[in-house]
Amino acid sequence: MKQTKSDFFICVAQVLSFLKSLGCKAVEILKKEIVFLFLLAIAFTTIYPMYFMVITALKTVKDYMLHKFAFPSVLVSENLYYAWVKVGLQRYFGNTLLVVGVGVIIYLIVCSMAAYAFAKMRFRFRLGLFLTVLGLMVLPQVVLVVPLYKLVTSLGLLNNRIGLSFIYVAYFAPFGVYLMTAYYRGVPDEIIEAAKLDGASVWQTYIWIMLPMGKPTIATMAVIGFLSMWNELLYALLFLQKSTKRTLMLGIALMQGQYGAEVPRLAAGLLITCIPVVVIFLIFQRYITKGLTAGAIKG
Repeated sequence: MKQTKSDFFICVAQVLSFLKSLGCKAVEILKKEIVFLFLLAIAFTTIYPMYFMVITALKTVKDYMLHKFAFPSVLVSENLYYAWVKVGLQRYFGNTLLVVGVGVIIYLIVCSMAAYAFAKMRFRFRLGLFLTVLGLMVLPQVVLVVPLYKLVTSLGLLNNRIGLSFIYVAYFAPFGVYLMTAYYRGVPDEIIEAAKLDGASVWQTYIWIMLPMGKPTIATMAVIGFLSMWNELLYALLFLQKSTKRTLMLGIALMQGQYGAEVPRLAAGLLITCIPVVVIFLIFQRYITKGLTAGAIKG
């Protein structure tokens, strides 16, 4: 036993001596290896759930019960067809596109205009209003359920998909306003003053100068707004009570209750729901980091 311990300490001493002889180069190599392993672990935890969902959606129930984590012995598309046609995800998909499409357009217009006002215009209570907007960012959805429900019912917007779009805009707009304000504050005031000297109005300055300069942040806001509205469940559940008006998230919740034991069919529904999100993210991913850091860099 003593011999084993002594051999171990001798081995450790030799390793330390070797690293010391290499100096700073060994430390840098070790750091890079640790960072690589850490990033590899993060990538695995991100990619594997997607991989498991895809292979599960392409399995039969029997194949899933026998080999849950193995690649399917026979690829089947029956689950995708069942979720799309039989469950009715095709209708829910269209409803979601309408709600999210209208919501994102209004979201971008409202956030960019409000941000321009907060960043470059002078008016009374500007700071107080901006702080109020920031305060709305921390409000949880549950707090707004009762007042929003009373407002929606009084306006006759219950079971109205466009009405849900406006609710999404109201709830997600504070973050967009904050993001765009941070970017517009970095735009030199001299540019706006030069536009005024050339005879440009406030609207012309906003449309022809501020909007083109804010393209990276606007693209980032569009992606974030799309993802947030696409994945939202609570407000859709409360304000779209008719079966013909449901969104995809409501359809998935319904599938989980009805087909919870048939995991491949549920996985097929999740796969259909995730495809647009993944496509949008892959197309616009280069704008996300650029847009989020643009305001900080310019500021």
